[in-house]
Amino acid sequence: MSTEPREPSAEFPHFLSVLVPIPGIEGEAFTYRAAEEIPQGERVRVPLGRRNTIGFVLGSAQPLENAKPILGRADGFAALTGELIEITRWMARRYHVSWYRCVETVLPAGLRFRKGIGRKRRRVLEPTLPIEKIEPLLRKDERMLSAVRFLEEYPGTVTVAELARKFELGRTRIDTLVRKGILRAREVEVDRRPRLPRGAFTSSAKPLPLTEEQRFARERIRALARSGGGTLLLRGVTGSGKTEVYLQSIAEFLEKGKTAIVLVPEISLTPLTLERFRSRFGDRIAVLHSALSEGERLDEWLRVKRGRAQVVIGARSAVFAPVENLGLIVIDEAHEASYKQSDSPRYNALDIARFRAERHGAVVLLGTATPGIEMICDTKETIHLPRRVRGSPPEVALIDMRRELIEGNRSVFSRRLRSEIRKVLERREQAILFLNRRGHSSFVLCRNCGETVRCPRCDVSLTLHERPGKKVLVCHICNHRGNPPRTCPACSSRKIRDFGAGTQFLQKEVERRFPGARVARMDADTTVKKGAHQKILEAFAEGEYDILVGTQMIGKGHDFPRVTLVGVLAAESSLHLPDFRAPERTFQQILQVIGRAGRSERGGVAVIQAYKPEHYAVSCAARGRLDEFLEQERAIRSASGLPPFRRLLLWTVSARREGAAREEAFALVRRLEGIPGELLGPAPAPLERIRERWRWQVRWLFDPELDEEEIENWLRKASPEEKNTSRGREKGGDDLRIIADVDPIDVL
Repeated sequence: MSTEPREPSAEFPHFLSVLVPIPGIEGEAFTYRAAEEIPQGERVRVPLGRRNTIGFVLGSAQPLENAKPILGRADGFAALTGELIEITRWMARRYHVSWYRCVETVLPAGLRFRKGIGRKRRRVLEPTLPIEKIEPLLRKDERMLSAVRFLEEYPGTVTVAELARKFELGRTRIDTLVRKGILRAREVEVDRRPRLPRGAFTSSAKPLPLTEEQRFARERIRALARSGGGTLLLRGVTGSGKTEVYLQSIAEFLEKGKTAIVLVPEISLTPLTLERFRSRFGDRIAVLHSALSEGERLDEWLRVKRGRAQVVIGARSAVFAPVENLGLIVIDEAHEASYKQSDSPRYNALDIARFRAERHGAVVLLGTATPGIEMICDTKETIHLPRRVRGSPPEVALIDMRRELIEGNRSVFSRRLRSEIRKVLERREQAILFLNRRGHSSFVLCRNCGETVRCPRCDVSLTLHERPGKKVLVCHICNHRGNPPRTCPACSSRKIRDFGAGTQFLQKEVERRFPGARVARMDADTTVKKGAHQKILEAFAEGEYDILVGTQMIGKGHDFPRVTLVGVLAAESSLHLPDFRAPERTFQQILQVIGRAGRSERGGVAVIQAYKPEHYAVSCAARGRLDEFLEQERAIRSASGLPPFRRLLLWTVSARREGAAREEAFALVRRLEGIPGELLGPAPAPLERIRERWRWQVRWLFDPELDEEEIENWLRKASPEEKNTSRGREKGGDDLRIIADVDPIDVL
């Protein structure tokens, strides 16, 4: 088809609105002419300025005289459903980002605004003649004849490689039969399926008996579905059987011809979790998460789109799965901050789930042992599961490490924790040791001048890591690396050493103090390779290790019956972050890790070590007092006018030059003159410099009832849209950026 613009003619009678990949909240849909009707959501090739690009058909458009013609259909597949078009349009307005960026977020990589990923194809074989006519031709080649008989009788497809391997045949012998016309070879598309767990993690394929509380929860889900859907908070202690409620509720929706989406934090998408769903629903489940290859993710997404999978389980972005007839969205560990995307578009999966549920009349089920105060206030109905299905809550010991230090114990282990580890090893049971700091040491300090060795690109201290044969300093934000200095960079003193234990140091200490103990470590350093996370957990589940050391990824989603001890080191470390949600996250983290112990009839012990055990977040977590914690947190937030009592919107202005960021932040505040509510700032961000960019913040606290349209208007006044401003580069390379984060989770 010609790329030249044409006058209206019978050759191009149709006008279509096409979304193209250019920045802009409103102006990304253009009108094009087409020779035929093209379904909504299909990818097409279109001219855009001096280049050609891929766009998505949004629907019919009003006739436009100078509209350019569509160059052709990209793949004849309508990837973008009407619902996804509606969701992405809403996201662009709510989060003040480009519409096309939202579309790229909801689709797998192979279906975005670029060339797609090829489907995986295999060469399969089939006989061309009846077996009675082939037998005389191959009577002297018994092995080949057996292979052809197998092809004749096998109900499925057989690839060339499979037949060659099964009958120990050379490829040339098979190719000869194809050339002679005895066999036919053809190519077929095959799905790239992600590996699901087997072996170490087993789960019942049959529904388990429910407790009275579980039955009540299931009945409330049924009632909510009958009344047209809505949101329900399932607040259950760890081990109370929330997953069984999910499974039986999903089965009921499937029986009614509905589909389900199950969201699990990436960190909790464990082999055990996947096995529970696989054993119950088999091939009816599709898995979508970041560990899949692009090809695997595309093929799983297509299985869902074509209706071959009715249950989708995955991390945050699985909320966009193209299911039809949606009945239930389960959000497990619903308090997790990872459900909010940190990059543009900064959406919250809980918001998207509610948006989709409202349009389908579906139920959103929020499951957690540790709901935050904002979730409690946002949800009208809460169901409690107050008791464990099996096992009993562990005995909890809260250790004041200041007293341990006064009494001469300078180890990372309190005396109680050391004693409990010995008992576990003697009984041949297992322990989990949690420390939410990876690396060997948290920082390197000069004891002469007090300076720490800092990242040259970010406003943070470098962390000491040990590599085979050497030590290296690493920035956990930008990944800058360098050798540890022998003298202080500030004062040249040689009184420089590392402080603050990380998981590498903890693993070494366990191995040193408990010789013979088999120790595994699971953190971001040991789970870089694909499948590493699963291998460590499977090995621990099979009893290959006695002690598992790790960061927050070991604290959730695991059920190890042999674990009878949990140790939490530096329990209050996250309290030091300049974030109003720090107490809530600390409380949730401690309580979740405590829940890993005592998951069987053996019982368990949890030892919580803290230098500030009197803090309400630590003490309430150790005593399991969620309501007491929430009451204290409610009083503090209410007095300060913080969420949920007011909504928060955060603007972050950044530039390569500190002065440019500061000046633009003040200019932004001037543009917001007369804004309702309270404007805080401008002020330097808590992390003032990241990746060589200086950062200033402006915070807007406002009434939760404020109209969404008015919020959009103020977003437009603050900045035309989220993007890099070209004038920044023209003024000496400042590269000025303004980012708006609606209802932010991370305020650093």
